[in-house]
Amino acid sequence: MKKIQKATYILSVLTIVLFVIYIFIDSKSYQYNEESSDMMEENFYDDPYISLEEAYQSICSKVIPYIVNANVIIDGKEYIGDVLEDKGNGTTYCVEIDNKIHWVDKYYVTILDAEELKVEQLSDLEIEIYVNYSKFESITDYFLWVDLYRNETYILKRKDNFFYLLDRINCSTGANITPTKRGLFTITKKGDYFYSRDNSYICYNFMQYSGSYLLHSFPYSLKGKVLDDRLNQRVSNGCIRYSKENSKYLYDLIPIDTSIWIN
Repeated sequence: MKKIQKATYILSVLTIVLFVIYIFIDSKSYQYNEESSDMMEENFYDDPYISLEEAYQSICSKVIPYIVNANVIIDGKEYIGDVLEDKGNGTTYCVEIDNKIHWVDKYYVTILDAEELKVEQLSDLEIEIYVNYSKFESITDYFLWVDLYRNETYILKRKDNFFYLLDRINCSTGANITPTKRGLFTITKKGDYFYSRDNSYICYNFMQYSGSYLLHSFPYSLKGKVLDDRLNQRVSNGCIRYSKENSKYLYDLIPIDTSIWIN
């Protein structure tokens, strides 16, 4: 009986010792993983252009510019060009053909149907990697990216020389016959509201980035009724539209001189 009790005691002690060793090793393993994570995070911010190169290339394949093409007749010859912008709600078009810019009357321009690709939503991390790896700059601590294919606006804020995604909001953009102007711009002017040229509607919380191209709210009648509240569609005369609440949010948040990239 005493031998059995002694064996049981020894077995219990060994079990306790093994359990203590297991906890010790596991805690060390956890500490190592945590330190490794911190190290990766440090490398990510200090030198992302090497460690994230492959990830960046993969993201680039998902960042697709929305380009509107048109058949254009110039001096009796027919060409296919990229529509860059328009004036007078499709009265004249600025078209790029073989790296040359032409302004062409609408009667000589036929807008082609754009190929609608099925694109997945970009993750928050993909947006941050793309913006920082691309080395976008902004005079202010904010950066805007309007993704025309996804009809989404990404709002980034800089901290410690790195742009973090602050928010993402849905928008509507230009129809193919009045496309949104693409490129890298800065916010040059802001205002509480503006009226259409014929005073038929009003838009709120506008921010100008290039001539008549603006970010603003849905259009409203002069009696206060929203006239078109469609989102995630290409339906505007070229401007970038938001709900009234989100247009006010952007208006209050984004200062003049903020960079905005529209693709």
